Amino acid sequence: MSVNRSSVRHLLSIYSQLINHYSYIYKHL
Repeated sequence: MSVNRSSVRHLLSIYSQLINHYSYIYKHL
């Protein structure tokens, strides 16, 4: 099972954006 490197990078960027978003919310509760 070979994974496309660009898709992995895309998923990682989405994941990091989600983490940043939730950490921002958590800090401003």
